[in-house]
Amino acid sequence: MLPTTFKDYYQILGVEPGAHPMEIKRAWRALVLQWHPDVAGLQEINTKKFQDIQEAYETLTDPLKKEKYLQQRWLQQVTQTRTFYTPNDADEVLQAMIKVEQLVFRADSYRLDTDFIEQYIRFILTPRSIELINEPKDGIVSKEITKLTLRCCNILPAKSRTAVLKTLSGLKQSESMNLIAAYKKENSLRWTLEKYKTAIILIIVALLCWLISSLA
Repeated sequence: MLPTTFKDYYQILGVEPGAHPMEIKRAWRALVLQWHPDVAGLQEINTKKFQDIQEAYETLTDPLKKEKYLQQRWLQQVTQTRTFYTPNDADEVLQAMIKVEQLVFRADSYRLDTDFIEQYIRFILTPRSIELINEPKDGIVSKEITKLTLRCCNILPAKSRTAVLKTLSGLKQSESMNLIAAYKKENSLRWTLEKYKTAIILIIVALLCWLISSLA
């Protein structure tokens, strides 16, 4: 989830988004000299500014932190001018979901911020969006939106996946409902194993220990 006050690390360092690491490092060094807390007369102000500079540099030079930050920054740019997503028609919702699906499958699954993906999907699939998707003329669009959303669900942890599926439950087009039902049926065993994975592992370990001790 995004912090209440989102920090633009590129702006803090005074560099353009996509700046080369060496450019980021040069900007950081110059700012450290300018805003170090030991500079006389401005210690309280400089300490906060210096902390922001350090945080920005550490984030933009660490691949894992940077990728997560860029995902959050994208969502911030999308949502900063509006509290609610207000599409004009189902086609607009479809285009938004295509962008989410592209983001999911272009990114490294181990680095993907799944909280961000869940948040963005639910930002798009508002009650107004669901209402538009349910219009009789938009059956094909409804089907495509459902397929894209379910594909994204595959990378989500159980809690996030449940939240998205709950949102999808508002879809009333028959093809969408059939897709959701088939998806749940197809994945029910995998989800059960995920839910009880720790218990299953412990049982297997206990059985192996018992077997080894009985053979000794």
